[in-house]
Amino acid sequence: MIHKFAIQNLRNAEHYQYMISAYGIFVKFDVDRENLGIFYDTLSEHLKTAETALSIEKNNEKVRGKNEMDHYRDRLHSKLFNHLKSILYDEKDARFDNAQQVMRVVKEVGTTPV
Repeated sequence: MIHKFAIQNLRNAEHYQYMISAYGIFVKFDVDRENLGIFYDTLSEHLKTAETALSIEKNNEKVRGKNEMDHYRDRLHSKLFNHLKSILYDEKDARFDNAQQVMRVVKEVGTTPV
């Protein structure tokens, strides 16, 4: 099943990367350049502004600390996910049923690594 992508849930750096990727696809395939050319130019200008804003944000100490904590959290999620997978590979493990339940919850709340 394909789920609708919630762009509003992206953090600034993720949003910027998403927009860079989208712009790259539009340019690569030259999608309707005749009618959309002005939008390509505008998006390119906005991406330059966003890059400048992100570079200023990265220099902010509090933001850097938050980003480090986010990275640590993501690594803990990966660690949990990998630990669950290691249990789920062995069907004879006494923790197998519990690991299945926990994995189901982990997937429902969306904490699995990408």
